[in-house]
Amino acid sequence: MIMGISPSPVLKVDLLCTGIPDALYKVNVPLSEFESFVDHISEDSGVNFMEKSHELGHNIIFGALEYAEELNMKYPKSFEG
Repeated sequence: MIMGISPSPVLKVDLLCTGIPDALYKVNVPLSEFESFVDHISEDSGVNFMEKSHELGHNIIFGALEYAEELNMKYPKSFEG
């Protein structure tokens, strides 16, 4: 994060089957807007977000993808880079 600007990837991760069933992102988002977005999603869905290290996030995401690929499941087009 640079000067209060945050990249904002939001990924739904299913560790037991589908891998990454949904993904979205925004770039150059002010930190306050990102925090408001997270609060809104938490209130609407009951999902609790937790800040984790980059390394742990990477391992969770790509581990879920690898597992889903072993089951012949595809990740969403919105995740393709």
